[in-house]
Amino acid sequence: SSGFYSARHGFRRDFVTTTVMKFRGGGGSVLGAAAAAAGVASGKKTNKDQDDATLRYKKLSQREHVLKRPDTYIGSVQPETKMMWIVNRNGTSIKEKEVEFSPGFLKIFDEILVNAVDRQFDDKKMTCIRINVKPEEGTISIFNDGSGIPIQMHKEQKLWIPTLIFGEFLSGENFDDSM
Repeated sequence: SSGFYSARHGFRRDFVTTTVMKFRGGGGSVLGAAAAAAGVASGKKTNKDQDDATLRYKKLSQREHVLKRPDTYIGSVQPETKMMWIVNRNGTSIKEKEVEFSPGFLKIFDEILVNAVDRQFDDKKMTCIRINVKPEEGTISIFNDGSGIPIQMHKEQKLWIPTLIFGEFLSGENFDDSM
């Protein structure tokens, strides 16, 4: 005997088959560890095992998922410290400085800024973009002089258009691929 034997566990043969090994006469079971890691229960399943499995797997709404795992959408929300080039308050000089920031928040700011810039492609009358940062008030505003978002009720969704595009997932105006 070679001191070990292999055991095969197949689940949904058309999907995946795993091969694990269990050492004879030894202390730990590689088979048990691999089965646990793969979520394969060894032996008979009890009602308790099934109840535990239903507690392990969850389905979240899109809103719940964004709130629980924001890094999936915008990057880390944990503060980071990095050296960055910073413009002084009056805009007359730039210097390298250690800055603490949230990459996720920076991504949100970037997305809003890019949307403001992109407006120029649809609105040829747009001539400026202004960014106003007020740390003492905790506000950042981005303004462009392009045509605004229509303030009217959406006929199909029965929501105000700003509420629809800023408050509902998977909504907006960039879904017509024929343009």
